[in-house]
Amino acid sequence: MIVGSVVDTQTVVTLTETAETVTFPIDNLTVVGIVSNGVYTKVPINNARNAVIPAYSGAFPTTGQLTAIEAPFRKLHFTINGTALSYSTFQKGTSVTTCFYYGTPLTGSRPFEQLAGITTKVTLSGGSGSGVFTFPSGQLEFTGFTAAFGLAAQSGVVQAAWATSPGITFNAFVIAAQVADEEFHDIIPLGVGKVSITLTVTLTLGTGADVVVMFGFYQ
Repeated sequence: MIVGSVVDTQTVVTLTETAETVTFPIDNLTVVGIVSNGVYTKVPINNARNAVIPAYSGAFPTTGQLTAIEAPFRKLHFTINGTALSYSTFQKGTSVTTCFYYGTPLTGSRPFEQLAGITTKVTLSGGSGSGVFTFPSGQLEFTGFTAAFGLAAQSGVVQAAWATSPGITFNAFVIAAQVADEEFHDIIPLGVGKVSITLTVTLTLGTGADVVVMFGFYQ
């Protein structure tokens, strides 16, 4: 059940991850949902890991183009230590608003540890490019993938490919009008096994010099 919320609006540098702090009214509240008009929000799990909460998958919502359908909010839960919560945000523009709902965990909510993830930004050239995921350690299970694009051009789809073993390539497609829901079903669930600390991902089928943010999730 949601019993309250805290809204934080910040001026940021476009297409740059920015560290922020938001203050809650009382100690040790449990966050049960996040809404943002940015691209993603990160919340520290511990010193080495962050929970990554994409605001959407697919194309950045822009009037006049086929775009992603954003979630009204993302259901997850974690308890803050004290009243101050450190988090990071990433935005296409120069202002971002993030709302943190608090209360008791909702049905279907994920513990934020299950959203442990990393991000990497790629600027395409002629619709193609590559980026490198850097995981906090080797031999982690690669559990999910998605991408956000349309940050500099109007890509309709991106194809991401990476090697899962010698001679075998995994291909993932993210379309512009991806439906993002409260329970993160827009994240592609993976069972491709363990990965090394770094993983190169090749992107194709995009448009021009579009900017793509890739999300990799692990356990």
